[in-house]
Amino acid sequence: MDATVFASPSPTPTLTVMLMLFSASEHSAEVLRTFEESDLKVEIIESYCPKKCLGVPHALHAEVGQRAAPGKSVPGCKTRLLTHQLQAMEFILKLESPESTTLLTFWRSSTCQWLRQAFHHTATTGRTTKEINHNSQGSILADDMGLGKTLTSLALILTSKNAAESFATMKERNTRHF
Repeated sequence: MDATVFASPSPTPTLTVMLMLFSASEHSAEVLRTFEESDLKVEIIESYCPKKCLGVPHALHAEVGQRAAPGKSVPGCKTRLLTHQLQAMEFILKLESPESTTLLTFWRSSTCQWLRQAFHHTATTGRTTKEINHNSQGSILADDMGLGKTLTSLALILTSKNAAESFATMKERNTRHF
């Protein structure tokens, strides 16, 4: 005689698995959503130390990955810029505007007191005769590798293309009159 025996232990056994999962921040929301959809509980590890894990920060919230979601598109650019790239582009456009007082405001801030003193010392000792031109325009785009400086720069060029063309045309007209 063949017999199959089924056992239903009571209480139902549970299995606890500790898993440390590292993911690029732009995938955090998707990873956390997958855990939630699978009814897997995600907990903060109180003893987690980023310094011991190559500096990788701990995140438990879906919003972390959503911050890196593509934002606004720039006309003429097929790739949508991320939030930090848009902020960089807008800041540079603001700095490049002839009406910008950003540099002057920064120069006058308490943050730059040491720099003003150093420049004053350099000027009074005769090492320079130049005045500071607060109407200077320009900036440096610096960020960690892989965060989209090239895309930000190309989007900036596309955004300011019309202004550059009208400036070139105006300069060309002014040159002909002389």
